[in-house]
Amino acid sequence: MNTEIILTGVFLSLSLIVAVGPQNVFVFSTAVRGKHIGSVVFISIVCDSFLASLGIMGIGPALASLPGFSRILLLLGVVWLAYCTLRSIEQAFKASSLQESRSDPQSTIETLVSAFAFSLLNPHAYLDSLFLIGTFSAGILESLRFSFFMGVIGGIVLWFISLSVIGRLSAPLLKTQKAWRVIHGAIALSLLWSIFTLSKL
Repeated sequence: MNTEIILTGVFLSLSLIVAVGPQNVFVFSTAVRGKHIGSVVFISIVCDSFLASLGIMGIGPALASLPGFSRILLLLGVVWLAYCTLRSIEQAFKASSLQESRSDPQSTIETLVSAFAFSLLNPHAYLDSLFLIGTFSAGILESLRFSFFMGVIGGIVLWFISLSVIGRLSAPLLKTQKAWRVIHGAIALSLLWSIFTLSKL
């Protein structure tokens, strides 16, 4: 194990994942509600780690060469993000307090499906994990790639656990209906920005 390469992997994965995006906003808002957060964090870590692993294995270029793969992924991502945007706008207009939000009848299955969708129906995740991390790892000696892999995974785990903790600590400040209007509005803006950037690809 090479400490320098591990830290390189940690900082690279953090630099790519920390940017505000639909997945991060979803994890944060779930942590604030205090429902299903352990499952959501676990799914986010597993999915991002899986994609990063594919990138380090060099599978990104192979997938990109498949006919229509990028277009299909992009279309699925845009459709999902558009649906979530409409949901967020609707929730912003009828926002409830934190106590009411915690009692929402959102099922565990619905939450877990959303966690998988935000992780896997996100073309930016494929760009970051399969191509950017994959391209960077290609320049690392093969004997050091496991250290790089461990660093990347460590960065992913560190980020999502930290994000969930920040969300839980922020909950007392986000009790009011007005605060949840702001949260849902921020989610909608984040999703709209993602759709806009994807439409330019």
